[in-house]
Amino acid sequence: MYYTLQYDIEEAKNLPPSEVKRLEYDLREEWNEKSIMSLKERIYTLEEAIDILSQEVEITSTMLKDGTENDQKFEELNKRLEELQNQKPQVIIQGIDKKSRRGK
Repeated sequence: MYYTLQYDIEEAKNLPPSEVKRLEYDLREEWNEKSIMSLKERIYTLEEAIDILSQEVEITSTMLKDGTENDQKFEELNKRLEELQNQKPQVIIQGIDKKSRRGK
């Protein structure tokens, strides 16, 4: 087994480097684009959650300082935060035809 593996390694060293096929390149580009868009959506969701939480902190601090009640605004922010937390992240799964990968 060791000798077979060594022979395969030596043979692979002598072969020309494999070319990136157009399909592989297109699939990579498509995957990169989808990944970037998914990250943008996640960042937007996180930024919105940060805004809601900072508003909640501000309301809570004014309630503590002044003794006033802002329950309606507080409940509205909690509802928005809960909606954000219930959003499911987008999963990107893409299959590649095995025949096209091998160039057949």
